[in-house]
Amino acid sequence: MSTIIVVRKGSQACIASDSMTTWGGHIRERKAYEFNNDKIFQYHDSYIGMVGFAGHQMVLKSYLSGLKERADLSSSEAIFEFWRKMHKELKDQYFVNPRDDKDDPYESSRILALICNPHGTFYVTDMRSVANFSKFWAIGSGQDYALGALYANYNRYKSPLDIAKASIAAACEFDLHSDTPCVFYTVKLERQKKSA
Repeated sequence: MSTIIVVRKGSQACIASDSMTTWGGHIRERKAYEFNNDKIFQYHDSYIGMVGFAGHQMVLKSYLSGLKERADLSSSEAIFEFWRKMHKELKDQYFVNPRDDKDDPYESSRILALICNPHGTFYVTDMRSVANFSKFWAIGSGQDYALGALYANYNRYKSPLDIAKASIAAACEFDLHSDTPCVFYTVKLERQKKSA
């Protein structure tokens, strides 16, 4: 698995991830053994990080590269609509197995993602629910360690990058499926429009 975090503070946001890949839950592949194991990729002004099956990133990159128009990732609603439309293609063109639990209310897209862009820090669940966080969030096997560290570090440091560095380090220290080196990407947030 992995650990990916997003944190926003002031006029900036940061997304970070570890670099460990595990196969079948027991084979650990460190950065030294793979040329490109970055769990975060850039799409225009957005950075997207995913946990779970390693092929998710290839699938999403392939889907995005085939779009006639740029995907709108500027709000929770826009991301939901993008993911909703993509879900059909995931099944038809990429053969995702949407079955999870028979009691689930919707088919699963099987992708958990964090998106960091000038519009916010977004979490997309496998059921396509989207949240825009005002402070921070984490996903992956190191989620619990990262969330605790994010909470402890949020008021300790001024910059999202410093908060992210300290927090992802905690996840890598204690989670068996996360390891250094880590990668960090920062964005400048657009000013939020005040509602009338």
